[in-house]
Amino acid sequence: MMRVLPVVFAVLVLVVGCGGGGGNSFATLQYGTEWGTAGGTRSQLVRLFTLSDEQVGSAVLNEGAQSSWTFSNLGPGPYLLQVDLYSQANGQGTVIGRIKDRVQVSGTTTYLTTTVGTATRLEVHPSSATLKVGETIQLCAVALSSDNKSVFLAPGAITWESLNGNASVDGDGLVTAQAEGQGVIRASALTFQASSILQIEPNNAQTTKWTIMVFLNAANDLDSFSDLNVNQMERVANNPQVRFVVQWKRVQSLGYGAPWTGTRRYLIKYDPDSSNSWSGVRSQLIQNLGNGVDMGSAATLRSFVQWTMANYPAERYVLVLWNHGSGWRMTDDRYGTRGFSFDDEFFTNIETWQLGQALGGLDTIDIVSWDSSLMQMMEVAYEMPSNVQYMVGSEESPPAEGLPYDLVFGPLRDNPNLTTEQLGEKFGQGMLAFYGETRKITQSMVRLSDRQAVADACNALAQLLIQKNQGGTFDAEIQAARNEAQAYSPSQTRWYRDLWHLAFKLKEKINDAQIDAACDNVMAAVEQFVVHNAHNSLSPNSHGISIEFGNRNQTYWNTYGLLSFAQATQWDDFCRNAP
Repeated sequence: MMRVLPVVFAVLVLVVGCGGGGGNSFATLQYGTEWGTAGGTRSQLVRLFTLSDEQVGSAVLNEGAQSSWTFSNLGPGPYLLQVDLYSQANGQGTVIGRIKDRVQVSGTTTYLTTTVGTATRLEVHPSSATLKVGETIQLCAVALSSDNKSVFLAPGAITWESLNGNASVDGDGLVTAQAEGQGVIRASALTFQASSILQIEPNNAQTTKWTIMVFLNAANDLDSFSDLNVNQMERVANNPQVRFVVQWKRVQSLGYGAPWTGTRRYLIKYDPDSSNSWSGVRSQLIQNLGNGVDMGSAATLRSFVQWTMANYPAERYVLVLWNHGSGWRMTDDRYGTRGFSFDDEFFTNIETWQLGQALGGLDTIDIVSWDSSLMQMMEVAYEMPSNVQYMVGSEESPPAEGLPYDLVFGPLRDNPNLTTEQLGEKFGQGMLAFYGETRKITQSMVRLSDRQAVADACNALAQLLIQKNQGGTFDAEIQAARNEAQAYSPSQTRWYRDLWHLAFKLKEKINDAQIDAACDNVMAAVEQFVVHNAHNSLSPNSHGISIEFGNRNQTYWNTYGLLSFAQATQWDDFCRNAP
């Protein structure tokens, strides 16, 4: 979104950072425009972007006052230049003309436009390119006068079409390579047409031992931490048998400091530097999906996983879900009742019960890792489809910095022959090494093939509690167990408790041999279910999996009843009437 600029004759914002091509030498772009002799009150907003949409400079030129601007200290290479012609001074009024072009900057480069010249032809830049299947490229079409000045056209005057099925193009000239062969993309404006010829090569991605898929939804207040995590991935991306593929969304208008807007797919490239900022990111942009992608959609998640598996095949896959999480439910009515991956652009999220829609029926996913809060719950594990083997995450709300990716995946980089369970242990080890005792840390791995035994044990315990607590016989004991069991982000509307510790407390408080035996069975099932468990002293009674243990006064039980775990057990039947 464009910012309303202050009322001055010229405004410049120049950020020297990742320019077009990088390198130690600097280049200059000299922009000039022809206003004509009639005089007037129009203005131009001139903006310069890197190919990754980071704005590196901007200026406002007012008619009769200024007709040129110099962008200096640029890294040589390609840039995107967008100039909007406004009906009033100072970037105000209506946009009556636009030029968007791709500019190769080296040394001192001059770019000239005209507000009075007549277009004599149309060009598409670049006029040719080579892509691999699945990659994207931004094309620009510009009308030119007879003296080679770029001519302003009305916004939306340029239309795009693909002349065969080897490539697709959207309304802004963003092209995606679809199939091997030659792709022809044509732009039309006024009475002119021009094309770009694309040579599309096969992807030929080799099957590696591991592909780490990171669904990184930073369209929220966690945005700044996404730079940290991507830089951490880059530090351990130097083993070709361990690939990181990221789908990353950011939205500048949300006000959290994002340097660009849109959704992109990156292949993480090795970069050992210590920078944790966006300027330190050196990974390869594979696909720019543009604006309007809803990362709070199960279909979007499924599309990312399918695309990654097709283009970056591996013997084993890890899927990291990066965002806020809320366990099985959410108390903020802006969103759904339960879920993860909150997209603040659209006020959407993926519901827990949509995990099967998102991931079911795909190739085996060895680990689903929650880089999100509170998701290591029995209710969440039970929603996982059968093609997911293990679930790793936190019972607690982890720090906003999230997983330390270099510490977690560094051992896999060093030894890609680790078993899945050996890798699972590195998540907890990495978290404890990074955070120590500074904040509440829990991290566990559960084997999903053992979840039914836990569900059966919980069901048997719930049945006994329903039977034996008729008339409130054990109300005081149940309340005491709830109050003393390890809690996570506790509130009057969130009653998440460590399952093992809850069973331990129920056994400790209730004097009944059958209930005691049922509690023992729950604890034994949890111990089999939890493969690895790590926590620090701030969450001392964490055993690796939590569960909802609210009371009869909660209003959410009908919603809870929609969960597969509730439908398969009588756990909610007990809680609906619990003290």
